[in-house]
Amino acid sequence: MLVTKHIRSKSLKSAYFFIAIVLAIIACGGASADDPAVEKAVLTDFSGDFEWDGSSEIQRVDMRFVTFVRLDEHRIDTRGCGRYDTEGPVTNIRVKMIVDEQTRRVEIWEADPIGHTLFETGGSHKGALDDDLQGIKAVWTTSASGATGQLHLRAGGNLTCSPQVAFAR
Repeated sequence: MLVTKHIRSKSLKSAYFFIAIVLAIIACGGASADDPAVEKAVLTDFSGDFEWDGSSEIQRVDMRFVTFVRLDEHRIDTRGCGRYDTEGPVTNIRVKMIVDEQTRRVEIWEADPIGHTLFETGGSHKGALDDDLQGIKAVWTTSASGATGQLHLRAGGNLTCSPQVAFAR
């Protein structure tokens, strides 16, 4: 009985050790979730359009993300500038985007509009990077009214933006 107990105890210790090794490997894999492809893809120019749901007016949108800060092992905070053109009135803004590198989900906030006085910044775009990392599709939801609109962006464009402007207050 003493021998059986010792063998069972040794087997149990080996099993615990094996489980600990497997969990450590999984944890290390999660800790290195930073994805250089995603980081490179979001630090670029994007061009596309925005359309309020229920409206036929399409606004041309340009965004450029110029810098990022890692928030944790899965998320990055990117900053840059944006411009909306409604066939006449142009509004320049600062933009902030949080990207989850694992899920490719994004949330974009807009701030400090210069130009059109009725530009709405009370809300955010929620969506995702395309599978090829060359585009963003997101839905804007206005916090106060719940009004929504569709944002479609593709990599490309030539908007100028410096890190100083992206982070200015």
